[in-house]
Formats: sequence, structure tokens, C-alpha cells
Amino acid sequence: SPEVLFSLGRSYQGKRQFKDAFESFNRVWELAPDNKPNNACIAQCLAESARDDKFTRDEKIGELKSAIAYYRQALGDPRVSEAALNSNIGYCYLALRKLESVEEYLHSAEQYLNASLALNPYESIAHHHLVVVNRLRSTQSLDLFDRQVLENAMMYADGEPEIYFEAANGYAFLLRGITDESERAATLRLCLECCRKAIECGLSPGKLNSVVNNLKMAKDLSRDSEEMAEIEKILIRPVRTGTTQEFNPLIDPVIE
Repeated sequence: SPEVLFSLGRSYQGKRQFKDAFESFNRVWELAPDNKPNNACIAQCLAESARDDKFTRDEKIGELKSAIAYYRQALGDPRVSEAALNSNIGYCYLALRKLESVEEYLHSAEQYLNASLALNPYESIAHHHLVVVNRLRSTQSLDLFDRQVLENAMMYADGEPEIYFEAANGYAFLLRGITDESERAATLRLCLECCRKAIECGLSPGKLNSVVNNLKMAKDLSRDSEEMAEIEKILIRPVRTGTTQEFNPLIDPVIE
């Protein structure tokens, strides 16, 4: 029956066996194509598959576009979180933008991520994606950078190191357009605070090299400067071990 097949698919999905999960959900779709929780799960399997490096670029693009279609089909059902669906659709557009460099994808990602946060402002994963969208959009002009996006991400980071990392990159990027010294100093302090929190929450210090490079582009940091000394202190800080999980940019939208 569709119910048994759906439960089987959810079991596979929980074990991250997405190929087997997809086969179960696809059999449910053949029997009940309007089952919106099942459509959400099909989309989830497709979007997760697109994260697998075994797939080619073209295969990833195909999986992401199909995922978006299935996520949209799952909208409007109380058994599925609309905030999660919108966040996942936003992520898929963001992933497509990285693969195809189509600027319209950034606009679509921003729309869906804002829709997610309008429904649930505590959705930390959506905040993470919106920081990335904001930074990518602002490469054309720093005037497009929305500082409030960074502040919101920090507020709702919920201990997720990847969110602090992206916020740190955002503040480092923002420094390029700030000329007032007091504002630059305040922004740099926020950037370093994000770096500290990222490390404390389990981020590998080596990943912060991209933040350091952004800072060097934005501000003349000499080897003996106070700011560089502070950065080096952060980079050698012990990493919390045994408590962090791999960051997953997708949210399970099915409400059990």
C-alpha cells in the first residue's frame, strides 16, 4: 500500500540511503501522485543526490531542477512545513546559480528564502543561505549588501558553525566598502566575533582562511598588527570535538 511504501521510504531516508528511498517514494507517486508529503520526500532525495560528487555537473543540474518542481508540488499541505519547503527551494536555486552562473537564480533563491523566514524567522538554515545569496549578489555592487541579513543570521545561528562562518565572510566582504574608521573597526570586531563562535562551535580553523583572505583584501593587515594577532589567536584556538555534525543545507519538510 502507499502508506507502507511511504514508511519504508522514510526509513531509508533517515539512514541517508537516498537511492532506495527514492525508489520507494516513486512507487508511492505511481499510486498516489497527489500525495504532497511524498512529493516533498521525492524532492528531498533529488536535492540530496545533487550534493553527491559522484554526479556530473549536468546530472546535478537535472536533479536540482526536478527537486524544485516536486517541492513546489508539495506546497499547501499541513503535513508539510512550508517554511522548510521554501528554504529548500531557495537552496536549490542557490546551488543552480553556482553550477550555471545564471543571475536570475539568485533572485529566485532570495524570494523563496525570504518567504521561508516570513513563515518561520527562527529557521537558521534559511538565514545561512540568505547570507550567501546576499554576498554573491553584492559582488556586482557593495550597495546591494544588506547588513541586516548578517545580523539576523547571527541572532538565529543556534550554534551552527557554518552560519557563523558565512556571517564572518559577509562582514569581511562588507569591509571593502566602509571608509569610516569607527565603522570599519566595529565591523571588524563583528567579523572576528563570528570567527570565534564558528571555532567554538566546531568549525575547522583551516576553513577560516577564506575569511582571512577577504579581510586582507578589505583592510591593510600587516603581520604585526593588532588585528592580525587577534586572527591568529582565533585560528589556533582548540576545536570542540565530538559534538558537531556535518552541516546539511536541506531541511526535512515532513511534519511527523
